[in-house]
Amino acid sequence: MQKLPCPDTCRTKAHLRESVLVCGCGGLGGVLINLLARAGVGTLRLVDGGIFVPSNLNRQWFSDTLEISRVKSEVTGARVRVINPLIEVEGFPLSWTRIMRILCQGMDLVIDALDDLLAICSGGNCKRMRVPFIYSAASGWWGRSAPSLRSPFWICHSIYGREEEQDQPDNVMGVLGPAPAVIGGLAAFEAIRLLSGRNPAYADQLLYLDGESGRMDVIYLE
Repeated sequence: MQKLPCPDTCRTKAHLRESVLVCGCGGLGGVLINLLARAGVGTLRLVDGGIFVPSNLNRQWFSDTLEISRVKSEVTGARVRVINPLIEVEGFPLSWTRIMRILCQGMDLVIDALDDLLAICSGGNCKRMRVPFIYSAASGWWGRSAPSLRSPFWICHSIYGREEEQDQPDNVMGVLGPAPAVIGGLAAFEAIRLLSGRNPAYADQLLYLDGESGRMDVIYLE
């Protein structure tokens, strides 16, 4: 019989001291927040001014039929406290682009789970505050994630160039549930690596998932 590893070998250094800002409590955010809460992150700062609607039920893990029309950040915060009551949870039902500098203060990591080009580009404060940043997005069958120690502004222009708008938003394409589940899980891996003092596996690279073909590619960003 194969000997199982000691639980100590599976532990990370992500104990009750790290603080993570997660922008978005929907499909991607729900996966990330759930996994980070169970990993024992000390503080989760959750930002989302939206409410749960019926179309969220296929992919947003903190939505259910009882939470329709309720504010996402408030519902998610309450659920996190049940998952791990030792975590300090801060909820902000508003747009993070307006108070980015304030929200980043004291954070060890910032994660974008909104796929909002404008929000990413406005996140240039992360570089000046020396906060690692993870970009993640999902739409249709597809998903992508890019961790970086550089400016989110750099990620923005590396992926989208100088475009000011994104094509085919979620409300046009829709999102299949597995896309944010897979990308959210991979982004959570990167978050735990960073919080544990390790190098991200995909630093300054774009991890691209094509769920339709079953392919996953890594694209080097310049």
